[in-house]
Amino acid sequence: MEKCLKSAPKSIFQQKMEQVAEEDIKASEFYKDLLKLLLKLSKVREEWRKYSEKFYKQCKARADAENDHGMKQKLVLLGRKVKKIDDEIERHSELLKEIEQSPTDINAVVAKRRKDFNEEFFRHLSLLSETYDSLDDRDAISRLGARCLSAICVYDNTVENAETLDAAQAKFDDILNSSSLEAACEKIKSLGKAKELDSSLILLINSAWGAAKESTTMKNEVDPFTQTL
Repeated sequence: MEKCLKSAPKSIFQQKMEQVAEEDIKASEFYKDLLKLLLKLSKVREEWRKYSEKFYKQCKARADAENDHGMKQKLVLLGRKVKKIDDEIERHSELLKEIEQSPTDINAVVAKRRKDFNEEFFRHLSLLSETYDSLDDRDAISRLGARCLSAICVYDNTVENAETLDAAQAKFDDILNSSSLEAACEKIKSLGKAKELDSSLILLINSAWGAAKESTTMKNEVDPFTQTL
């Protein structure tokens, strides 16, 4: 078994190199096919690391020694594509490992690494699922992906709400810093005309008015202010 693992990467990549040399392959099909191949090898990642550098060196050596310009370009392109996909798998695998190590704290992982939960990562999960023979393993990957999507939605909504509240607070502070009550009312009217008097800002104003109206001293001052709304 160990012997098979060690010999498989070399023979498979030799076949790929011959395939690229003999025919023009559609970029999308080649990318997906090669990605699946590297994902399978990623299950024996340490073994693949032993062969990856040899593969890149062999690919470069063959390209340097090749007299045919077309063949040379294909070999160079092959090496670049494999390296790019291999780097992507390494990055996505590292993120997946972090998620699997904290299965009950995916929200924290998303908050820390939101930008890494991109389309490429979910494509990685989808193709990784296809490399498994067990339906249970495939289902586990699908459920993990669904949990990640749920955590992303929660995070994005939280950030969006926070940004909305921050923007509303900035507008409210600007109103409070007005030179006079009339100026504050004019700012509110301007925001209304510009359709920037959103629910968050109205909530802040109403909350402030609710607190101020309890004060006898402030009541006469805030009544004209709130009538503007």
